[in-house]
Amino acid sequence: MSENTNPTPEQHHFISPSHLERYDKCPGALRLTYGIPDVKSPAGLEGTIYHGKIAAAILNLLDGKEIDETDPIIVRSVQKFKELAMDDAIIPWTNAKKVLVEHEMTVPMDDEVYAAFQQMMRNLGASEEEIAFLRDWRGTADVAIVDASTKVGMVIDWKTGKEKVTPAESNLQGVSYACMLANEFHLEKVYVAFYSPRIEWGGEPFLFDSAMLAHGKARIQDIMMRAFQPTAEFSPGQQCTWCKAKEKCPLTAKQNS
Repeated sequence: MSENTNPTPEQHHFISPSHLERYDKCPGALRLTYGIPDVKSPAGLEGTIYHGKIAAAILNLLDGKEIDETDPIIVRSVQKFKELAMDDAIIPWTNAKKVLVEHEMTVPMDDEVYAAFQQMMRNLGASEEEIAFLRDWRGTADVAIVDASTKVGMVIDWKTGKEKVTPAESNLQGVSYACMLANEFHLEKVYVAFYSPRIEWGGEPFLFDSAMLAHGKARIQDIMMRAFQPTAEFSPGQQCTWCKAKEKCPLTAKQNS
């Protein structure tokens, strides 16, 4: 079974799982990013286009249609999908196994964390409707594979850039996706694999068991709790390069004065 569950743009949570590492290193950056629109670089726009093409190719594959693609980035991604999602050695095919493409996942904030989030958002001028909507933290998996009968799942995330990323076992985005998928489908184990088809890097699935999922969720809630505090600290570093709030950052202002 396959399904495209692509979310609409307004459904994305402004606390992106891909930015968690930045907020872990610089908690104060989170509140500064609220209300600043995302402006994608040419590389970012190219990545969005590739993600759409890879998703379409995978859906065609699952529907038994011929894939008429010669672009190596798409071809390699489809081949990696076959290895990870269609290989019975990882998650055997059963009647309960399904593949979800561009699937939005959620996990609720704990009560204490959400209370701190509410206060921060009110101070930032957010509406109560928006605050309520954002209680469920959201992220979108490029590919999610679930077998409810065995309580095992997998998330595959494409990285179309030219650089390697942090391996899945210590990647906060990967931890977030694993926790979200486990929360939605009541899974006990979730594999996570990052693959960069441009440089042919990664693709080895890392297994998060129930204990690791619990630890990962607690770590994410801790990062959020620190970032939601009115006294959240700013810490300069490599993460500043990609921070969209750096023009508003008090540390940046001091350096430029």
